[in-house]
Amino acid sequence: RTTRLTLEEHFHEVRRKEITSLGRTCNKIVNECLPSKSHARAPLLEAKDVPVKPTVVGNCGSLTRLEISHPDFFGATIRKVIGSHTLFKLTANKEQVDINNFLPQTLRAFAMKNPSLMTRIKKFILFSRPVVTIIRSHLASCWDDHGYFSPGPLASMMSMHTTAEPHPYNIVITGDFLIGMHNSPGLKAVDWILSKHVLISGYDDDVRFAGEAWMVHQEEGLILHLSNNSGTYQPNDEQLENAGKYVSAALPGLKIELHSNTTTTVSVTSKPVRERVNYFAIKHLLIIILACMIGLYFFVFGKSKGAL
Repeated sequence: RTTRLTLEEHFHEVRRKEITSLGRTCNKIVNECLPSKSHARAPLLEAKDVPVKPTVVGNCGSLTRLEISHPDFFGATIRKVIGSHTLFKLTANKEQVDINNFLPQTLRAFAMKNPSLMTRIKKFILFSRPVVTIIRSHLASCWDDHGYFSPGPLASMMSMHTTAEPHPYNIVITGDFLIGMHNSPGLKAVDWILSKHVLISGYDDDVRFAGEAWMVHQEEGLILHLSNNSGTYQPNDEQLENAGKYVSAALPGLKIELHSNTTTTVSVTSKPVRERVNYFAIKHLLIIILACMIGLYFFVFGKSKGAL
């Protein structure tokens, strides 16, 4: 690890320089055209984009491919306000580990038999396929390939989770990769919207597991904690256990600790019941408001398009 910044903070700085690079280049050109005899200047060189392929040195049997989402201009601008919310994608060596040996069954989003009114609003309006597609197109217009890493460096890239400062990740395991997003502390409303498992998966038809993960530094070293906390996909305890075995096989040497969503083990500090009830009441109100706004948008847009 060559920087003290977290993975999200590092790539936030990279994207900031990408956005401001045109302005800095123009300033250099203007400055170069100004007459000056006080000091000599180096000649301007034409920049050329040379694609660099990730290089793997040595045995790649236990190496995992890392990709980071790259937003478009609108997504990068919005992130200045709502935080990075960067998607990351880990692709294990399929010759080393076969996910079908651990998680052969697929999960469907919002598969409950008798969904509540709030669940129906989330499924058909707030987090419908068109809405998810639009949001993902801004958050991840493309993917940056950062090469291959062993389990140790990948674990050190994760933000450390503590009781005072929780850093949970919402993750989804598909038949091809593990994809996740870091929840920003202090931005509950934004995290609740942008870190939904269906938004992370993009309604992938091959979802095998969904839940939460967080990294804790303990006496025995770094331990990855994994839970099946997903109201969208609702994996059971058996699938949680198999997901832990799969992650252990895909990232050998990394210690895993499992937390069933049906037990009292939680990833963050407990809160008073009154505060929790108020939070859920506000969340449901937010669902209704956002659903009305999205429904009104599609109604007006469809009406204007029909008139044309």
